Amino acid sequence: MNLLVTFGCSWTFGAGSWYDKPISLEEYKTVNKKLDKEYQNKTSFRALLAQRHGYHNINFASMASSNQTQMRRAQEYFNTDDYKKYDNVIVLWGITSTARGEAWIKGDPSNKYTTKERSNMKGEFKSFMYTYKIRLAEEIRNFHYDHEAEVGRLETHMNHWNSYFKFIGVKNYWFDTFNHHNYDVPSMIFRHDKRRDLMSKLCKSMGKSYDNDGYHFSVFTLDCDRPNYLKKKGIVNPHSLHPTMKGNIMIADMLDKEISW
Repeated sequence: MNLLVTFGCSWTFGAGSWYDKPISLEEYKTVNKKLDKEYQNKTSFRALLAQRHGYHNINFASMASSNQTQMRRAQEYFNTDDYKKYDNVIVLWGITSTARGEAWIKGDPSNKYTTKERSNMKGEFKSFMYTYKIRLAEEIRNFHYDHEAEVGRLETHMNHWNSYFKFIGVKNYWFDTFNHHNYDVPSMIFRHDKRRDLMSKLCKSMGKSYDNDGYHFSVFTLDCDRPNYLKKKGIVNPHSLHPTMKGNIMIADMLDKEISW
């Protein structure tokens, strides 16, 4: 049996991949609650790739996830022997916006719980946007965040994972999700393209090239030209800007040509 392990944010996760016709925002919210969990493992591009090639898919991508979160989940999974059960293992890893981070969030400290109950509460790691109006995000944004430094850190981590995967006999592929980052990493899909990210590649496949578009921070807003163009073309939905069913098929077709199954 073969295994496809996927990492990334909501695009890889498959958020809204069921969307195939125009509906209102209220309808979207209602339908999304009913269908998203059911369809993400059927109509997301990762699911389509796994189905086409008969691979079992273990997915770690999640909504609003950060690169830090995905690195941690990769460490946790590949520190187990689970992947060794499979004949062939491929890792497909989507790099998301650098304007996201991860922090340990303590259990609820509010007074509605007794001291004993609070002491038994476990915290959890959570991704968050550096654009959030919360104290931690503001501190990091104002005093610690630098985009180029984050890209440099990513390049170091990615090359480390390349070496590790080669050592354990796992094939791996990287892709930029909705921003082109200036690093040179072997096994990067569309490595030598001027704009290699999926959002730009989708635009180009629809006839529009964006060589100097702004950075998409992925906060569900039209903060650059590419998502607006793809929205008009029906490739991303107008409510959350995630790829539609058609968009996921297009991404699967693009990636499929670049992966050695």
